[in-house]
Amino acid sequence: MPLRRCIAVIGVALVVALSSLPSDAAGAPSHDPAKFVKWLGDEAIAILSTPNATPEERKERYRDLLDRGFAVDTIARFVLGRHWRAATSEQRAQYRRLFREYVLDTYAERLEGYAGQTFEILKAVPLNDVDTIVRTEIRQPNGPPIRVDYRVRQRSEAFKVIDVQVEGVSLITTQRSEFNSIIARDGIDGLLELLREYGPDVVKPK
Repeated sequence: MPLRRCIAVIGVALVVALSSLPSDAAGAPSHDPAKFVKWLGDEAIAILSTPNATPEERKERYRDLLDRGFAVDTIARFVLGRHWRAATSEQRAQYRRLFREYVLDTYAERLEGYAGQTFEILKAVPLNDVDTIVRTEIRQPNGPPIRVDYRVRQRSEAFKVIDVQVEGVSLITTQRSEFNSIIARDGIDGLLELLREYGPDVVKPK
């Protein structure tokens, strides 16, 4: 499942999180990963509900939510995999910036696609001292439910999402495979050029 499809589902999950759970936190919860995932949904729906906001204004607020809720640098480095070590410092800096914009553009676009789905947090399953899987389900008006699991990591007093699995398919593992294919064909500079040129549509056949 391509990253674009995964983030489409994630965006819907964040938007509809508000629909099934009461709001009880003004800021990001620091002791409950399930409430943290729900908080992300509250924030997303607040952005969508801002009256008279332009798409660019909403995108800036999505950028802030992405930075607060997702470990973007950790995800970016994992996705590049072994190529991270081979990249120059300049390539790494460009890649971090472009990857962040790539995720943001797709995330912002797909958040606009809410169409009556409902969202339920099923349970939180601790994996170790710092990581927890928050299992959720999106229920669609005309289709089967979609399972979305968030891997949440606690860092000091804050949580960050480090991976999302849609129907068992890992976002970061899928994206690493896609980027590896591009780098094998065009090199790291080729990947950077595609990210600059195509943004969310980076993975295109030749």
